Amino acid sequence: MLEVYSTLKVFHHQDSLDAIERGEIFAPFYIRLKPTNLCNHHCTYCTYGSGNTNNKTQNRDEINHADMIPWKKMKEIIKDMGDMGVKAVTLSGGGEPLTYPHIAEVFKMFRDREIDLSLISNGQLLTGEVAKQLYDAKWVRISFDSPNEEEYLKLRGLHGNEFKTVISNIENFAFKKSATCVLGVNYVVSRTNFHRVYEAAKLLKELGVNNVKFAAVIENVPGYHDGIKDE
Repeated sequence: MLEVYSTLKVFHHQDSLDAIERGEIFAPFYIRLKPTNLCNHHCTYCTYGSGNTNNKTQNRDEINHADMIPWKKMKEIIKDMGDMGVKAVTLSGGGEPLTYPHIAEVFKMFRDREIDLSLISNGQLLTGEVAKQLYDAKWVRISFDSPNEEEYLKLRGLHGNEFKTVISNIENFAFKKSATCVLGVNYVVSRTNFHRVYEAAKLLKELGVNNVKFAAVIENVPGYHDGIKDE
């Protein structure tokens, strides 16, 4: 499989790198767009999140979690990106991008302008028309931190059926997406869930996920991973 998340893709654009060296200015190939700070999950480790943690980053207290790009401005941004010749966009957080009220229309507008789509999401709202608009996206990456329901809900500050919903949405999306759309999962490894890495990979493979990225949680605790990293 190609290295979908490679940091070396820029070297496919040597002409543009040479232009930058000459001091020329041109539109970016790729833009990451954060439509809203609102999120339906409350992960303790999230830089933007509202979850309760002793190690929260300072900017959490400075974020208005209700902030979002006004719809009129969003349409203007998408038009400008198309006019400038932007090639690709990722919708991400901030908050959960699928909570943005006009998100299905946002996806359609990007597709109409032939701008490649990708998404980073917790997956809870990846269903219906929203999911359909992403079946032929370049890639979709779901944040999923435990194959155990009780543990998953604890990590994300949830108390309902969200675990079962996300599992179902991942499986349905994997079945219905195009072969060219890469479905990935990001699993943040902490002291709570480190012992379930293999179990998670097995489950996600069975659900039809193309790849899983295991990333160590960043904590403001010296030696946080010392006791778990070997296992």
